[in-house]
Amino acid sequence: MKFSFYLFNVVVICLLSSQAVGLAPIGPAASDLEKGQVAIGFDYSDGEAELVGKLLGLEIEAESEFDSYLGKIRFGVLDGLEIFGRIGSAEVDGSSGIAGGIGMKARLAESENIDWGFAGQITWAGYEDDGYEPAFGYLWHEEADFYTVQLALGPVFKGGGFRFYGGPMLVWLEGDGDLDVIGGPLPGRFPFELEKELEVGGYVGLSVDLFDGSGEDQAASCDLNVEYQFGKDWDLLGLGVSLKF
Repeated sequence: MKFSFYLFNVVVICLLSSQAVGLAPIGPAASDLEKGQVAIGFDYSDGEAELVGKLLGLEIEAESEFDSYLGKIRFGVLDGLEIFGRIGSAEVDGSSGIAGGIGMKARLAESENIDWGFAGQITWAGYEDDGYEPAFGYLWHEEADFYTVQLALGPVFKGGGFRFYGGPMLVWLEGDGDLDVIGGPLPGRFPFELEKELEVGGYVGLSVDLFDGSGEDQAASCDLNVEYQFGKDWDLLGLGVSLKF
């Protein structure tokens, strides 16, 4: 009986301490960059999600809160078509690690008051953590990597320096890692998996021009973005700022 409790304890320690999630703000789905334009910025997100973890043939559902801090650079490949990259850090329950990602946005249709667009991004987060479990007298060390794919489609309503946007979103997440247990009745290395099946969610946000350069082509402009993402068992609040040249 004691060994069974120990085994369950290993599973819980591993999966509850490894709920790093690579969700990140996506912004308006329609790109606002023209060919050759560059924008730099910063995104912060705070959220929570429930994932299914698999270790030693057992499954457990766990909920965790996470934060991410990501610098971003965007480049206009064509008018209304951009690619971007992110790099920064993610923090989960006091443990932090490196995070990054890549993505694209396309403006599918444009008019005076509304644009339609499509956006996709892949976000990666990886970290290490360790600790000591006094109840069973073992040390543990964990390394994990997580990948999240987000696809969004929707309109961008614009006017007077404001852009209101939203629409449906598809989210898929997968992660894996290794748990090293030192001491106790079952020392060794245990691989584990974390996953969230393809899920339909939504996003809504507001972008506001802080200042808009004028007088010269592609003069610098800056905007502030607030966004909320939601799904069946996850949500995220994001803030971002972007300086466009």
